Amino acid sequence: SLTGATATAIAVKTDGILTGIEISNTGFGYTSAPTISFNGTAISGQSLVAPSVTIGIDALGRLDIDNITINSGGSGYQQIFGFVAANTNNSKLAYIELAGLADKNYRTAPTIIISEPTAKDADGVLLSTNIQATAQFTLNSDGEISGYNITNPGSGYTQDPILRIDSNSNNEIRAKDIKPILILLLNHLSDRSKTQPQNNYFNLKGDTYLNSSKKFDFNERIEEFGDVQIQSTATTNINKYNVNSFIHTN
Repeated sequence: SLTGATATAIAVKTDGILTGIEISNTGFGYTSAPTISFNGTAISGQSLVAPSVTIGIDALGRLDIDNITINSGGSGYQQIFGFVAANTNNSKLAYIELAGLADKNYRTAPTIIISEPTAKDADGVLLSTNIQATAQFTLNSDGEISGYNITNPGSGYTQDPILRIDSNSNNEIRAKDIKPILILLLNHLSDRSKTQPQNNYFNLKGDTYLNSSKKFDFNERIEEFGDVQIQSTATTNINKYNVNSFIHTN
């Protein structure tokens, strides 16, 4: 959150004529472009002719340093001082920055709790003119926060107030009504037309030459595989996944 503030400017002159404006504080929360007035002391024997300057503001109500126009520079100034008109939103809540709103749904708009203003008098006592600001969230058709309205800007904020969101858990829609579908292609081609060719049984067996990594292809003696009976009508430890025997005995 940000509170309104009045801008400040420095006038620059040459030979008694206004030639530039330096913005030392852009201010914040102006609802319309402020006026800039001037005063100062005159060069001996000359009369003061006031300059005319217009300036724009950006979307957040700050003076736009790239939008300053000196319509006339005036004349006769030994010293010149520029003053930006006071901001009517000074010390009031002017803007709330929203962040982290994605995929958060509510049945009704949560409450915005804004801290109390802190302006004090010379004795350190809170001013009786202090007013606590209030604001409300707006929701879109999906129950997501889409913006806010400042219903009362308050008064007496010497610094940005602290904002909290108050919403009971039963007001929050914790998960949307969506049925997720997950397709895992563990052993299939990407188009799901068939299984991966390299994973079929025949290719996994390897060939019958010495370049195979399979133990069956190195002409090992039958004793190397144990003493389990080899047969072709039932599975065994040695021939568990294929009932056809391919053991060469020569």
